[in-house]
Amino acid sequence: AADGTKTPIDFKLTQFVDEETGTTHGAYYLEFTTDYTGTFAYGTVAVPEGYILDSIDAVYSGTTDFLKGAELPMAPLSVTATYTKEGAEDFVRPLFYQDDYAVFDGYTYTFPDMTTVGEQTITVTYTDGEITCTDSFTITVHNNTVEDKEFGISIRVNVLGNYAMSVEDKTEDTFVTNGLLGLLSDYAAYDIKLDGHAQGEVVTVTMPIPAGIANPAVYYVPESGKAEKLDSRVNEDGTVSFETDHFSTYAVGDGTVIELGGGNATVEGSTTTTTETKEVYVLVTSMNAAGDYLIGSANSGTTNLLTVTGNGVGNTQNVAVTTKANVSGTNVTYIENPPSTATIWTAVANGNGYRLRATINNSQRYLVGSNNSLSSNTSSSNASTWYTNNGSNNLYNGSRYLQANGNNWTVNSRSRTVYIYQKQTVTFSTTNVVPDTTYSVEADNIENIAAVSGKQVDLASKLFATQNGNKTQVTDLSDLTIKY
Repeated sequence: AADGTKTPIDFKLTQFVDEETGTTHGAYYLEFTTDYTGTFAYGTVAVPEGYILDSIDAVYSGTTDFLKGAELPMAPLSVTATYTKEGAEDFVRPLFYQDDYAVFDGYTYTFPDMTTVGEQTITVTYTDGEITCTDSFTITVHNNTVEDKEFGISIRVNVLGNYAMSVEDKTEDTFVTNGLLGLLSDYAAYDIKLDGHAQGEVVTVTMPIPAGIANPAVYYVPESGKAEKLDSRVNEDGTVSFETDHFSTYAVGDGTVIELGGGNATVEGSTTTTTETKEVYVLVTSMNAAGDYLIGSANSGTTNLLTVTGNGVGNTQNVAVTTKANVSGTNVTYIENPPSTATIWTAVANGNGYRLRATINNSQRYLVGSNNSLSSNTSSSNASTWYTNNGSNNLYNGSRYLQANGNNWTVNSRSRTVYIYQKQTVTFSTTNVVPDTTYSVEADNIENIAAVSGKQVDLASKLFATQNGNKTQVTDLSDLTIKY
């Protein structure tokens, strides 16, 4: 007050919680209500002169039973120190916890191992000057997991209680009666009960994954109706876990499932790439010595080929021209397997050009272009020398250009385009894309359900689907998935 008098105010200690991390600290802050205005002060109760520390008393007023992994709250802990003086009454004062948030010297305590089941002792220590006193209290850490070792199933609870689990194998009699149709690999089903469990209390169930399951999932199997797929997670130890607030029959099987009465069955497509090396005649724009060539009138669709006929020339008609990517991804235009009537020309170097020679009936004949006519001759001295003009698609013998006029081959003073195909070894790349095939799956598309043997359905002979109005048997189930 203004006159210097001090008036005590009732207060309570509230444990401090770090808002950023959510961590609860042992430190406290003072909380009080008052009608006063002015200056407020707080502090510890001073120890009267002549008193020395004799003992401390640690009292934990909260529950002392905890589940494994739980956090031990320290708010229920209160600690007092007792001081003595010869011939005087004992002096008792409260102590505060000493941590990074504390403003007074206070007590410390040992942190228990909340991951170890059993009794844990917490020791409280307080030092005043050279005197140190201790006191302790105990808590009990209880197991938070109930196990059935026969089936390898466990349940982790979040509420302390007395639990007893029972498990019954329902694998063989769950399949048809509950409408769970088409688990595409092996599966296991169990009727799980947990005595002591309160309805609505969420627990975590962990079950072993049957061998051979590549895409494990958990299903709730009601007494009637179709199975319901649950959210679950696969653990590194070969188990799968899920959360539930009630107990019934649960199955672990393949996450790919066809459920009676609807959905889309999708046979997933694929993309494969293969390579093939073969000899073909590749479209080029120049010749080289000793190269073998076909000479054609076109570079796509079909082409007519320049062909030797006795002393003259003719053509082989409608030879297919193909364009396809090689392994480097470059498109190659080529002729494959030319017909027996086609003439293979060999380029024989002569100066800066080439004589075109063909072997017909064991006789070598050369291409001759004179005036406006073409012929073949066995004498190389009479053969024309042909040139390619800097990458242009033509053959020129110095005065005349080789050309195809309809079905006839001839020479002319006017430049005309012809196409040269050289024999080469090429490795081609083929990409085969098979798209997804999606089917509508309805109840009447599943036939012979009564033929189920045990827990496995031969879907390859019983699954039919409708696509574009046509009912088709689905026989390739290797990549079968379900889309809803």
